[in-house]
Amino acid sequence: MKKHKYILRVMPSIIIVLFLSMIFYYRYRVPGKTWYCSPTSPRGSDLQAWENMINSELPVDKVDANFFNKFTVNSDDEKLTIEFPYEEPKENPFAFEICEMTADKPLDIGGGTIEFFGFGIAYPDVNQSVNDEIKYDFYDAHFQPANMEKTGAFWYYRMSEQKGRFQYKTGPSVQFGFEYQGIEDIMFNNIKLLDSRTHKPVNNGYSSSGIRIDDRSTHRFTIDISLWHRAPVDLVFDVSFGPSRTFEFLPQAGEGFKADNFECRLVSALEGIDPGFLDSMLSYDGKEIHEFRKSTSEDKGLCFFFACQPAANQMPVTFECLDENGKVLFNHGSSSSGNVHDIIMKQPLEEIAAIRAKYRPHRCRIIFHLPFIPGLPEKNSNIEDLFDVYVPCISFKDFDYLDRFLRQTLQLNFSYRTGQKPADSIQNMTFPKDFKDVSIRDIAIIYSTGGTLNIDVENDLLELNYPLPLRVKIEQFLQKILQRQK
Repeated sequence: MKKHKYILRVMPSIIIVLFLSMIFYYRYRVPGKTWYCSPTSPRGSDLQAWENMINSELPVDKVDANFFNKFTVNSDDEKLTIEFPYEEPKENPFAFEICEMTADKPLDIGGGTIEFFGFGIAYPDVNQSVNDEIKYDFYDAHFQPANMEKTGAFWYYRMSEQKGRFQYKTGPSVQFGFEYQGIEDIMFNNIKLLDSRTHKPVNNGYSSSGIRIDDRSTHRFTIDISLWHRAPVDLVFDVSFGPSRTFEFLPQAGEGFKADNFECRLVSALEGIDPGFLDSMLSYDGKEIHEFRKSTSEDKGLCFFFACQPAANQMPVTFECLDENGKVLFNHGSSSSGNVHDIIMKQPLEEIAAIRAKYRPHRCRIIFHLPFIPGLPEKNSNIEDLFDVYVPCISFKDFDYLDRFLRQTLQLNFSYRTGQKPADSIQNMTFPKDFKDVSIRDIAIIYSTGGTLNIDVENDLLELNYPLPLRVKIEQFLQKILQRQK
């Protein structure tokens, strides 16, 4: 009996101590101490995407004839628009051959060779600002600092990035250079940069350009990446090449050509547009709309808008406009996206006698293996947890930029937020925000202010949970009771 009374007296004290301990732990614990994000575990959905990328599907055997009737052209006082139903293009719409490539050996393809000759990498260091002009560091094919005076092929690289280029970027810029010769009518297509271990894409857009030097030609990709640590990477890009098949047709809507399982038609010739205004694309509700601003001056342009099937990120076809003497006219720019392609001209429509299309029937998907990208911060050479990745300098325009940065750097596809954001949450803080000499963990602690952050690598998820108000908790509790009674 006495023992029972003793337990009854001591129990409240134990409960109080446990309660105070819990308060102390949650109030004064170090945020992010238990966070961990693997730099090597494959992300589920990205692994499947990788397998789809390297496996050639059976090409489309016929074209949907009704596809070309789904494009509508509209006009108002300010702009011309082309609207059509949007469908996600297949990853592999054309048959291709897989070609694996390494940095120290030329690849034989299409009767010629292509080889890698160097890198360039740029990002602001801890002594710089994101608004500074940032110079590139260059490395040769052996991953050694390049001697710029002796390596003539580097002369056409970007030497630096303009001021403000990194103001709201989530990672470095990197350039990859390739030399090729003896490949007829080669065309470089879409490129992806992936972490070889996680199979996560780490590029956020790219540009490319080519130039001929003596008897050799070079091609450069400039890629914005979200990779800050030393990791093995794969570049995956397609090259289309000849011997090409050439077609000529009148510059009239409905005209075009067909080759094998590929068909292309001119949707419209848009006259009177502003040649200095780029094609503006909008996608929503299953539709894609391309807008072209009308010119308000004497400087008027012309746009030829083509539709092609099957869809691809970059189609294996190029177009030239010819005058009545067969001379190729200079175009003011062109763009390609999905299954559409446009060309901007400054000549009036009546001066263009024909359009020539050059179709490349052969395609090779090159997988270029690299053990790492040189020039990234040395602190990130042996990372075992992505939260430990060091970032020298970065700026965020708003909360969404910061959210995207964390997802991309932790190599997670999705983010999800629950609860009601408290007054002290980062979403209520003032932006832009600049960080210097920090780790991903330091940024994540500020990101999760007022809530808790969970990492789910298996489901590619970054989850931020804010506390629920007491009223909501009571409502949820009552709902559970009612569901049980039913």
